[in-house]
Amino acid sequence: MARGLRPTVMAMVNNMNDLRSVLEQLAAELGFTRVGIIDPADAIPLPNVPQRAHGFEARSIAVLIMPSHRASWDSDQAETAGFYFTSNKAHVNIHTWIERVRETGVEAERLGAVRAKAAAARAGLGIVRRNTLLYTPECGSYHTIQVVALSAPLAADPPYTQKPGCNYDEDACAGCGRCVAACPTGALDGQGGIDREKCLRSHMMSGKPTPAAMRHLIGRKLMGCEACQWTCPRQADVETRGYSALDVFRVANLLEPSAEALESLTGFIGANYARRARVMAQAALIAGNMASLEYLPALDRLCVSEDEAIREHAAWARDRIIYRTEASRCFA
Repeated sequence: MARGLRPTVMAMVNNMNDLRSVLEQLAAELGFTRVGIIDPADAIPLPNVPQRAHGFEARSIAVLIMPSHRASWDSDQAETAGFYFTSNKAHVNIHTWIERVRETGVEAERLGAVRAKAAAARAGLGIVRRNTLLYTPECGSYHTIQVVALSAPLAADPPYTQKPGCNYDEDACAGCGRCVAACPTGALDGQGGIDREKCLRSHMMSGKPTPAAMRHLIGRKLMGCEACQWTCPRQADVETRGYSALDVFRVANLLEPSAEALESLTGFIGANYARRARVMAQAALIAGNMASLEYLPALDRLCVSEDEAIREHAAWARDRIIYRTEASRCFA
């Protein structure tokens, strides 16, 4: 349908209202359910992150939302939040959307160095709650956001206005502190802020050794925590999808993944995360927390890895499994 729009689009490119409708239709065909517009002056740059030059003057900024879902897994699989499946899809599809936008004569460029949640709230797409996440009416905090600079001067949408000096929707979160209590590491400050160093997610698949005090909290998580989302009483009723058929996420296959397994993982979580060393290091922690003797041979091999994170995680996991096995025998 999008390709068939080309002659019509070119004819209506000077009508901003019609152009917006076309851009929204193109977005919907690619899985983006909502599109909001903000003024470029309202985009907040990420600190200490270089901004890409567009080669054109950004006269408006589009903020696109793609809904996500909860994910369920078998007991021998590494848990991965559905967000990462959606995020990878959105990252691919936004480039297709940009190509189609350019066919209308409008220049477009993805913005990866601005605060996406703030942009979405400014565009009226949702509100930020105490757990620092953006909530939309349709999918709560289960979504992913893409931000794109446009050369067309589309009218900005009215924002959601929070109270001055407050980092979250104070009225909606009044009398509640479930997300703060649910955070396994105490990373949420209760005022709409988060300590990234304390956040469990920040230490997953980072390529660096996870702090020893956090390793047992990883559980079976390959990517994502979601504790603050599960407990939120204002969360939307989102779909749960089961992934028991995906053998690539079984821990035994992640400890020493084949090239084919990594290629398959890339299709689900993206090339940046599906790196061999990162996958193996995280899988070692999961194996240690699952405490199954079947993982010991692989962990023994990983203990001599040249990669620091793999080596350190594997040694921790091996010791944990052996200790738990001996302890269970003592108290049997």
